Amino acid sequence: METTASEDAEPTREDCVAAVDKAQALANALPKEHPSRYFAERHLHQSMAEAGNGEFDDCLYWAAAAFDEVRELRHQLQPGETLGVLRPDETPAAPAPVPSAEKKPMRDKARK
Repeated sequence: METTASEDAEPTREDCVAAVDKAQALANALPKEHPSRYFAERHLHQSMAEAGNGEFDDCLYWAAAAFDEVRELRHQLQPGETLGVLRPDETPAAPAPVPSAEKKPMRDKARK
């Protein structure tokens, strides 16, 4: 992803906003339910948080990550698969116990 800043110059807020806008435009071209769009939007959110903290180099890093996510479509779902996104107040369910593949020894027949 290209920036308007020269290689030696520190990135500016304008560089960050331009990079975020470019990545957001690409993300908006994907359907809302596409997982790569979901992850790209999270990267862009982090990018803007970094910009708000004055960390424009980190802002460009996260904007580039969002750009790459959308361009490369890194996350794909199989037909019928869904992305399970939890709300902030939810916790993941405990995984179901997996039955052991090991056979238990048979008890000896009752002694005579």
